[in-house]
Amino acid sequence: MRIAVNGAIIGEKPTGLGVYATNVVKELATRCTEMIVYTSVPVDGVPVVRRIPPLVRPELRLKGHACRLLWTQSVLPWHIMIDCPDVLFNPLPEGPLFGKIPMVTVTHDLIPLRCPDEYPRQQYYFRYLVPAVLHRSRRIIADSTATKEDIQSFYGIDGERIAVVPAGYDRTIFVPEGDRWSLSAIPTSMDGHYQLNGYILYVGNLFPHKNLARLIRAFRSFWHEFRIALVIAGDRDPRFISFLESEIGSAPVFIMNYVSASILPALYRGAELFVLPSLYEGFGLTPLEAMACGTPVVLSRTPPLTELAGDAALYFDPMDEVSIAEALRMVLADSALRSSLREKALRRAQLFSWERTARLVFNELSAAANVE
Repeated sequence: MRIAVNGAIIGEKPTGLGVYATNVVKELATRCTEMIVYTSVPVDGVPVVRRIPPLVRPELRLKGHACRLLWTQSVLPWHIMIDCPDVLFNPLPEGPLFGKIPMVTVTHDLIPLRCPDEYPRQQYYFRYLVPAVLHRSRRIIADSTATKEDIQSFYGIDGERIAVVPAGYDRTIFVPEGDRWSLSAIPTSMDGHYQLNGYILYVGNLFPHKNLARLIRAFRSFWHEFRIALVIAGDRDPRFISFLESEIGSAPVFIMNYVSASILPALYRGAELFVLPSLYEGFGLTPLEAMACGTPVVLSRTPPLTELAGDAALYFDPMDEVSIAEALRMVLADSALRSSLREKALRRAQLFSWERTARLVFNELSAAANVE
């Protein structure tokens, strides 16, 4: 089987989509000797890479997205015609609308349809182009059962064509042993002024559906009891940073910029706990990485996150600031609970790996390539 991969989403500063694509491609390369990846950033271990223009990279935001769409519909079909693969793998719902090549397409979430105000342009892509790509695909992969149900609900696609394949994590990097990030990395004036004892960690973007304003307000109500900081590790998106900073007041909340993969494990291990207050998620890669590092996780009670973490997390109502604060306080105040959550998290994380994800993806690629 000759596999082609639409790797245009892989950039120099990968977020969740880029991390998924890179790791699945690496693992697929160990299973398939005939694989071609179309990407602007080389992927280690892949024998054949077709370099494409860097203008498609996701860190270019709107410009990159527009260029990627144009490249996908115009240049990618030309590459496919020349390379003659048996199947095309799209690690996100971006693929050519025309052609005879069988496709397997991954859909991570439909948040732009659930939160259209946050995605004034992208919602139209998900409303019109994504369903066209999915209907054109022989097989569809969803990260979670919740995402599969959304695909069926929003697009009317038969569930028999959709396979649930959870994402994984790098077991060589996200481990409980190793360096730990500390508050000394925060500017001295902040640490010294507050005399802090540790930090709560959030990792992700600053979009409103991540519910960070409620998290900050909940944190403000109890932080002084524990002399603890809240570290928000994500891109300081100019669209949202001012509003979030206005919610901080005098509380020790530190919003970091983009965090590289080399820093993340130490950041997870150094935290007293990890929190994800999202209203919607497609899977939950960051809590999985935190669990693998042995960090207690406190999560929104939403279907993808409960599906991911099971009994290895403490949950709260993401719409209720009191519920958020009580859950965080409970874990911070109870060392036995933290130890229990840590042990459960480590066991739960062992159920996930990029090797398993790639194996299941490979099965879907094989099924698509063999359909006449």
